Amino acid sequence: MATTKQIQYRLRLAKEKLRKVKQEVTATKNRIEKLESELKKAKAAKKPKPKKKGTGSGGPGRTGGIFGGRTGGTGARMVVPGP
Repeated sequence: MATTKQIQYRLRLAKEKLRKVKQEVTATKNRIEKLESELKKAKAAKKPKPKKKGTGSGGPGRTGGIFGGRTGGTGARMVVPGP
């Protein structure tokens, strides 16, 4: 059986541990609130970038052609038989 001094000692250690854990919880909650407010500010400040207008040629370095340079093939043209 534990003596009263041992029980008091264990009780004191448990209370001290609880106090430290409460401090950690408080600090973590404050950090979470700070980060959430930073995130909210960052989302509010984020502006959508304007889209670039297409040139119709498919971009630099590509041939224009009737399909805007996007034939997707080897460059061979489709032959339509005559009447």
